[in-house]
Amino acid sequence: MDKLKFILNNVSSQNMESKVMELKSILLVDYFDFFAQYIVTNRIATQENFHELYLDLILRLKNKDLERKVLKQSCNAVKALMGSEKIRVEIQERVLLKNLGNWIGLFTISRDIPLLHKDLSLKDILFQGYEEGKMIASVPFVSKVLGKGMISRFFKPPNPWVVSICRLLVEIYNLPNIKIFLKFDVEILHTTLNLNMAETVPTQLLKSRRVCMVPPIVDFDELPVDTQPKRSMFDNITFNPNIPFFNTPNFKKIVVHSISKAIQDNITYLIDNPVSVSSTTTKELILKDFAMEPDETKILRAASSMAQGLAAHLSGSAARDILRNAITQKIRIALTNNTRQPLPSYVEHAILTFVSENLELVCSVVQKAAVEASVQAVEQQLRQAIVDRKNHRERTGGRGQPYYDINFVGSSAYNIIMTLPESLRPRVVQPKQLQVYEEFFPGTRVKEQGNIGPSIATNPEKESGKSRATITQVPQNQELSLDQATSIIEKVVNDLVSLTNDSQGKPISPTDPTVGKIFSTIDPIMASPVRFDVAQYGVVLALVKIIDPLLCDVFIELLVNVVSVIPKMRVKITNLLTTTFAKNKQYQKTVPTLILCNIIDLPEYDVFLARNHVTINSEREDVEFLSTLLPTITAKFGSTQLMSSFSVTLREIKNISQSNNHVNTLFKFLKKNIKDLSFDGGLCYKAVQPTLQQKIVQLFNEWMTVYEKIDSPEKSYIQYIQQQKGFYGLKDFPNNENEFNYFRVTIEIALERCFKEEPEVKPNEDPTTEDKGPRLNYKPIDALSKLLSLIVKYFPEKVLILKRILYVIAGILERNYYNQPEQFDQRPYFRLFSNLLMEFNLPDPVFESNIRHILLEFQALFHKFRPSLFPGFSFAWLELISHRTFMPRLLKDSSQEGWVPMQELLLDLLQFLEPYLRSVQLNPSIRMLYKGTLRIFLVILHDFPQFFCEYHFHFCNVIPNSCIQLRNLVLSAFPRSMKLPDPLTPNLKVDLLPEIRDTPRIRSYLEPLFLSSLKLKMDLYIKNPREHPNFLSELLQNLKFSSPEEIERNSTKFNIPLFHSLVLAAGPSVIPESSPTSSPSPPHSSSLPPMEIFKYLCLNLEPEGRYYLLNSIANQLRYPNSHTYYYSCVMLYLFAEAPSEIIQEQITRVLVERLVPHRPHPWGLLITFIELMKNNRYNFWTRSFPKCAPEIERLFLHVGKSIAQTTQQ
Repeated sequence: MDKLKFILNNVSSQNMESKVMELKSILLVDYFDFFAQYIVTNRIATQENFHELYLDLILRLKNKDLERKVLKQSCNAVKALMGSEKIRVEIQERVLLKNLGNWIGLFTISRDIPLLHKDLSLKDILFQGYEEGKMIASVPFVSKVLGKGMISRFFKPPNPWVVSICRLLVEIYNLPNIKIFLKFDVEILHTTLNLNMAETVPTQLLKSRRVCMVPPIVDFDELPVDTQPKRSMFDNITFNPNIPFFNTPNFKKIVVHSISKAIQDNITYLIDNPVSVSSTTTKELILKDFAMEPDETKILRAASSMAQGLAAHLSGSAARDILRNAITQKIRIALTNNTRQPLPSYVEHAILTFVSENLELVCSVVQKAAVEASVQAVEQQLRQAIVDRKNHRERTGGRGQPYYDINFVGSSAYNIIMTLPESLRPRVVQPKQLQVYEEFFPGTRVKEQGNIGPSIATNPEKESGKSRATITQVPQNQELSLDQATSIIEKVVNDLVSLTNDSQGKPISPTDPTVGKIFSTIDPIMASPVRFDVAQYGVVLALVKIIDPLLCDVFIELLVNVVSVIPKMRVKITNLLTTTFAKNKQYQKTVPTLILCNIIDLPEYDVFLARNHVTINSEREDVEFLSTLLPTITAKFGSTQLMSSFSVTLREIKNISQSNNHVNTLFKFLKKNIKDLSFDGGLCYKAVQPTLQQKIVQLFNEWMTVYEKIDSPEKSYIQYIQQQKGFYGLKDFPNNENEFNYFRVTIEIALERCFKEEPEVKPNEDPTTEDKGPRLNYKPIDALSKLLSLIVKYFPEKVLILKRILYVIAGILERNYYNQPEQFDQRPYFRLFSNLLMEFNLPDPVFESNIRHILLEFQALFHKFRPSLFPGFSFAWLELISHRTFMPRLLKDSSQEGWVPMQELLLDLLQFLEPYLRSVQLNPSIRMLYKGTLRIFLVILHDFPQFFCEYHFHFCNVIPNSCIQLRNLVLSAFPRSMKLPDPLTPNLKVDLLPEIRDTPRIRSYLEPLFLSSLKLKMDLYIKNPREHPNFLSELLQNLKFSSPEEIERNSTKFNIPLFHSLVLAAGPSVIPESSPTSSPSPPHSSSLPPMEIFKYLCLNLEPEGRYYLLNSIANQLRYPNSHTYYYSCVMLYLFAEAPSEIIQEQITRVLVERLVPHRPHPWGLLITFIELMKNNRYNFWTRSFPKCAPEIERLFLHVGKSIAQTTQQ
């Protein structure tokens, strides 16, 4: 067993042959069954990324008997999962099933091997899902299996077997209210197989099947639509007239949004548990008490009453605490974000009063949803009992023969009952006994206040249409919830699709009035706070439909509208086209149109084309796509735009043309059909006519004459600029050849003269002081920068003309860098950029009004030339981003709009340095660059500490653990308005400091948790740990990278940003429990779920992972605030409760190694270490590790004496 695990753990494509030989030597025929069971259940079902590797391993064993056993075991595992009730509610079970679907499709269909009916019937799987309410699992499974037909020769359309299953999937697709992600799976399958869903005729097989009466939250969309609070609920909200704060309209708006959000975030969680408990309990009691009752109507009535009563009480009791905390917190956060100040005590009192007075009203929404869902759940669980009683009545002909539930009482009990006299036999349920059940829920026990609760639709087809129609009619002044906005998007897509029914095969025009009316319903979404999240969902739906020739223009128009409001959606659309729909021919046909409509992010798509369509292994289809796309772009925008936008692709075409015949054919085709095409990258252009070149050179010479006059007034500058204005104009750039050529030639002349002309030597200048490289004449560069700044100043659209100028400079820089990377000289470009920055920062009202936009244009340019892409420009780049006219102006921005761009540039710098710093291999150049980085961070710490206070999370993610001083610089920042208490103050009471109650502002630290899908699971665990006992073990695995590539790239198997995000997200969930009016109590109780998380990880992580966890906690020991106090308590608690000195030694190491370097040291780090050494509770001096070495002992004694002396003073 150990040998088998070792082989499977270490097998890879590189060592496949040797591992196969090892496996053959130990894998006897008697072990085939065990091997098949182990590799399917323990490897294949959980590791989708290694399916191809395992398939290669099994095939290389060359044993047909083993292959049959593996396939049989895979099919048996599928049947077992489909037979499990957990498949409805456990997402892990469904993931296993999908992985098995991918494996079975790869093992059979992709290899042109039929999947026999006796092994596994895909249709029966779909029927089983329909009848048992498990379509949430069966549809994705079947889609995964059939999806592998795209690489098969036989098992793809028009194969009758494949088409028949696709027709059944379309019938499921057309079911009313089917889950949208199930529809998406069906649409993706058709796209993968190059099938048009509109031409796929659905079957009629489901009509003869029994419909499953499962809770609607599984396969259908009834509950999510109807569980939204109706607007009339908010009409019943009461505001205490004695509190004036309630009369402000802003407060009422915040209240409505907070209640809606609190219900949406928790309603599924608050319904699932009550419904499950109430339905299961009711089932057991009903089957016992009604074992002799033949009338199924009495059973249903009693069960319904009991289930509703239990669900109402359970959901009500659970909802009160959860909704009280959720609503209070959301209102508090909303008010704090509006005022950006701590809330006064009277506002806190008003919030608590409002929540207390309206809590019952809000809870009634949850109660009613749970009540109605419980009825359907218990009916599902009692279905067999109802069927048995109906069958009994049919067999006996209604003659009143006694009924006994043999399934419940057993055959032996039945025989005993039948031997009893008639008078002693159990009888049917009497009215008084039935009354006990009916009293569980007499009439309407849930508090009713108008139409305040959700209503579960009894007729899905009728109610769903009704509810969706009313959702779109949202008042403009009411904020949409995420679910409401999602419903609107779905309805818009469905309405657009329905237009094809009356189009008589003609494409739908975007100018059609009906289309315009449908588009108008999106307006409320584009103005709502949830527009970004909903837009991502709408983009996916639109791209799925865009291949329909009748709807292509309409959905392209929809994407244009979305991108015009949210430009970031270009990246999302491009990501989808380069992943999900990458090489689908139907989508490739739409790419030119999407580019022409400015929907695709061209730089990202350019990199995708170069990596996927232009390689040594490129096929003819890849080349054909490019041979169509690139000329289309040229015809619309010209060769200059083509060479600029697709520079990476063109460069790869040239480089690989000699290694691939197809690419070579494309290279010759483009060279022949596109004039003036260059494949070298950067700014590409055709040669300028000699007369025009001469004219531009003459103009620049005239400008040099004007510029060199010392007494030249501003008027002469203006006159010169006015003369040039008529020459190059301002039209569509870069199609305006005059303007483009003027800027290009002028800049190239200045650069050429900078290198070739001898500079003037000043009398007192020492020639040996010139830096390495040829001496440069900077006069043409200075003149050029002055000329360009004047052009920007005296033209109306200043930011636009600046963008065009920077575009040309960037193109020339990129071209020169790639053509001669070893001879590239960064000095003239640095001089040009720094001069322009200084010109634009002169005290001129023209530039002052546009300085923010000007600086953002430079930031975008600097980000493009970041060191990881242009290492030869690194030193100039570092000095430019820290220039006194750039970095301070961005960070001084009162609106803080410059903070994110500046953070992006600093992260570019740290990401470039990180590999060198991590390996501690610094050559002289990197060492100098690192010193410059330290100085920049020191300046920011001194002048803009609040910037580090809010963005410390992002910087700590990329600063290696070896760079302790750099990290200390970031963590030592504290608000300028705060005066730090001396950490060595005798008897310092940290918990009594007024600042310790303040919650620090940290920008967007949850992204790693969201990407790993741990955020929701952790929130549920913190709310109720007992309901999620497996979370901690799952968390332990998710903290590690799964792929070897990620481990190699990060030089560790642990996801360090995820550690940081986890620590920051877990702690604040218990910090608000401290009273805002008194000192917070130590939040380190071992009973709190966050502390359970920290303790579990600290005990179960291996030393390396524990080190990262403790570092993540130490990163929060900063200036006085609630986070510093909490994480200081956490660190000390982990030290005190550690079961071994190894953990205590590691905690001490993390603290000490941050204190050994020179100052600054974070305040929270100092008070934590001082407390650890002073407080006798921790018995620090009695441990063995402080005395493990003489130098370590001297270090601790020295620190201890210093602390003792300070305490005595």
